[in-house]
Amino acid sequence: MKANILAKRESSELVDGTAQRSIVVIGNGMVGFRFLLRLTELASPETFKITVFGAEPRPAYDRVHLTRFFAGTRSEELELGSSDWYRERKIALYTNDPIIDIQPGTQSVVSQSGKRTEYDQLVIATGSRAFVPPISGTENNGVFVYRTIEDLEAIQAYAKHCRRAAVLGGGLLGIEAADALKKLGLETHIVERNTGLMSHQLPPEGSEILEREIIQKGFHIHLNKNTSAIDDKDGTRILRFQNGEALVVDMVVIASGIRPCDELGVSASITVHPRGGFEIDDTLETSINSVFAIGECANHRGTLYGLVGPGYKMADTLARRFTGSKETFEGDFLAARLKLLNVDVATFGDHQGDGQYLQKKEPKTFRRIVIRNNRLIGATIVGKCSQQDRIQAAVDSRQRIFQWNRTRFNRTGRLWNEQASTNIQDWPETALICNCLSIRRRVLSDAIHCNGCKNIDELIATTGASTVCGSCRPLLSSLLGAPSAPLPTKGYLGLGIAAIVSVGLILFYCLSSPIPNPSSVKTPSLSFLWTETFWKFTTGYTLVGLCLLSLLLSLRKRTPRFSLGNYGLWRAGHSLIGASTLVILITHTGLRLGENLNFVLLLDFLGLAAIGALASLFTSMEARLPSLWARRLRAASTTMHILLFWPLPILVFFHAFKAYYY
Repeated sequence: MKANILAKRESSELVDGTAQRSIVVIGNGMVGFRFLLRLTELASPETFKITVFGAEPRPAYDRVHLTRFFAGTRSEELELGSSDWYRERKIALYTNDPIIDIQPGTQSVVSQSGKRTEYDQLVIATGSRAFVPPISGTENNGVFVYRTIEDLEAIQAYAKHCRRAAVLGGGLLGIEAADALKKLGLETHIVERNTGLMSHQLPPEGSEILEREIIQKGFHIHLNKNTSAIDDKDGTRILRFQNGEALVVDMVVIASGIRPCDELGVSASITVHPRGGFEIDDTLETSINSVFAIGECANHRGTLYGLVGPGYKMADTLARRFTGSKETFEGDFLAARLKLLNVDVATFGDHQGDGQYLQKKEPKTFRRIVIRNNRLIGATIVGKCSQQDRIQAAVDSRQRIFQWNRTRFNRTGRLWNEQASTNIQDWPETALICNCLSIRRRVLSDAIHCNGCKNIDELIATTGASTVCGSCRPLLSSLLGAPSAPLPTKGYLGLGIAAIVSVGLILFYCLSSPIPNPSSVKTPSLSFLWTETFWKFTTGYTLVGLCLLSLLLSLRKRTPRFSLGNYGLWRAGHSLIGASTLVILITHTGLRLGENLNFVLLLDFLGLAAIGALASLFTSMEARLPSLWARRLRAASTTMHILLFWPLPILVFFHAFKAYYY
């Protein structure tokens, strides 16, 4: 057969002296489209002669978000590529014309309309179909499957005359279908034969929380109900269960799972796995040379992937192989996510595999992780989890989990500190990126992925991040995947100088002995500044005034309407004021530490000034050497500076009270 393939390639049409390979793709679903997208990105349209046959009457569309159809999204808006998209890439698309026969001997396929097409390489991406359980009555009027846009259109039309509906299946697909029926205003019942919802993915504790949350959303759940028949009586559907009970509804939607579309393998003698799906090797080739399979119809090493993520990975790998790469498909991790009316469910990796299980259950959340050889190999999450994205990344990379991670998980349900990651892409959605305006990563990510921000200027204009101090600009660049953007430099020279001066003054104050009072009135001295009441009050009120003036920095930082001047210059001015207060402090105390309350006040003031000086120093360093550590040191010292300020007004009040009344 290989000789036949070579002969066909030699006789292929020549374009610019190069043989143009003929590629036929059977199936025009999400994975098939992904393959076409990647292939045409990697090669010019003249490299291949591409022909695509689809069973549905429309081009490929987003099946993952089908429920949007019931929220008013038109079917055209779900399309992944219009007819023009295929035409621009010189792809011949035949919709509503499925392939009914593969003939490997002649390297050709025959469509339902009788069209025969030869190929050099054949890609099967037929996907899967809805599984209909072997019970009587599934062919009755008012009984539907949930799989295609045509199914949804039929459900929507029939639902106009209904009040109650039932979904057979409490798995991922069944809950999605139930959500769609609820959007149509129907009283919705979910019928599941097992003891819990999503029982194949979730342990009983997780299923229990999911069930409780869904019931609170207005759904009716029927567990341990094995349907034996669907009767049609007087325009209603009666679901009869094996335990003798029954449920009367107006319509039924079957969402009990999927089965790979692998029927073409029989006539073409392509090996099909006993569990279903075309058997493929790591090159994605089937048992027949030059015939490949990707997506839900493919069985790789005994695994059927019923999710779009692994299918996309197969499509990308095959497209690269067709353009010269030696890359192979080594398998993929199974990850499932459900977002139903603010209910989050996620499973990652080998979440039911052998290993050490740690779990944390709370009233509205459940988290379980699986650790093997000190590596995170799987996770199950029900409810809100700020570290969900990072957990998935850790599972994918088999990240090492240390004892302190386990201890924290057992105590809090979190594996890491909220902002422990050195990669902003791994930070939780709730992590603060712009501290000035309290803008979190979720807002920035949405601006990038939903609003189309492509560079740092667009991201700043959309979100307002980095419009105050600008110190988060490197993080915004990292989030965009762009080279690090430089920090604004205005005021940083003055900031650094003021910080060094302040540190010097603090060291001078702490290491020097008190300035002695003169032994004679004839001896020149400045002791009147800290001994005479007038000057002591003057320097004291000057200190208070300078402290109040320094608070304007917070107003400039936290109040968007107060935007006078450049923030970098404001910050430098704040540090210069801090250095000035230390000079006035020396004249107010004569380098004396005081006693009792005065001693506590002085320690707080010096600590406030010292930490503020360090914050200024770290900030000026960050401008010249942007790094995560510089940001962390600056953020920590700034937080401590603010904390040390809060006791100051109270201590000053009692200090003044003592001065006036004692």
